Amino acid sequence: MKTELHTKKTNPWDNEPDELLFEHLGYTCLIKRGPRGTLNGYCFIPYMHPWYKLESFEKVDSHMIQIHGGITCDIPTYDNIKKQRGRVLGFDTGNKGDTSPYLLDFVEQSIVDVYTKLCEHSDGTAPYKDMAFVKKECEFLAQKLKDNEGS
Repeated sequence: MKTELHTKKTNPWDNEPDELLFEHLGYTCLIKRGPRGTLNGYCFIPYMHPWYKLESFEKVDSHMIQIHGGITCDIPTYDNIKKQRGRVLGFDTGNKGDTSPYLLDFVEQSIVDVYTKLCEHSDGTAPYKDMAFVKKECEFLAQKLKDNEGS
């Protein structure tokens, strides 16, 4: 009796790290995979930055930052690397229309393929926001922080 081996299709999230710590324009950035397999991006705002003192990022987010899905994390923290207090701004990629990889692991690959095809954007890109996408968004956030250092 001949047995066929079924190999699972390799998805983008199968070959990328779960975490990436880097610096951009002097700002510490972190990308971390969340519990549903989506990636979250964070930037550290040092205590001396004018944005550290803002009560809310609602107005800043909607008018200046325009990051994927908006700012979904804003917490005071301490940067152990730079030994300073500050604030972390973050965003996630588990929004409506984004792919949550770990949820897809529970279904057949054919359903994943159909879902991906149905959710493709008009430019043909799949809805999963990979490490490169999230890094670019973190760099964009760091650039906004840099641009507003004197405000």
